Amino acid sequence: SHLSSWSTRYLVADVPIDPAILKQTGLRQMTAGSGQLIYENTRALPVASFESSPHEPIPIEYLTNRIRVHTKGKMGILHVRLAPLTGYSAVKKDGAEEPVTLSENGLLFALSSPEESVDLVYRSWALELGILGMLVGCGIFAIGFIAVGMRKLF
Repeated sequence: SHLSSWSTRYLVADVPIDPAILKQTGLRQMTAGSGQLIYENTRALPVASFESSPHEPIPIEYLTNRIRVHTKGKMGILHVRLAPLTGYSAVKKDGAEEPVTLSENGLLFALSSPEESVDLVYRSWALELGILGMLVGCGIFAIGFIAVGMRKLF
């Protein structure tokens, strides 16, 4: 079930998969060659869709630290099947930010008003705190460097 919930469309294997597992998971062998087997997951869900129509894909764009989901004015629970990392927030066209709910199968966001697109923005608080710590450290070093230089002048 995780294969379809994570939008995994193709699987490459070094050894054949048991026929019982193929039947249970919806995998079908597409090709074999170069010592590897390629299987297609016929039950894969799209990366982004509304909960009300999980098999109807929604176009997405991958941008720097964000994913733009083109919702085309629809409303409902938006499901983006990516690794559920903390740090995502949803930004609407008017700039309003909304929290994103993490689920076992990705990111969930409720669209209560029609939007043409929504940006899921990723902000790593650890990275931002690291940069802030580095700047503070550089500032302390600079102050110390100036203080030592001033002492040598007088």
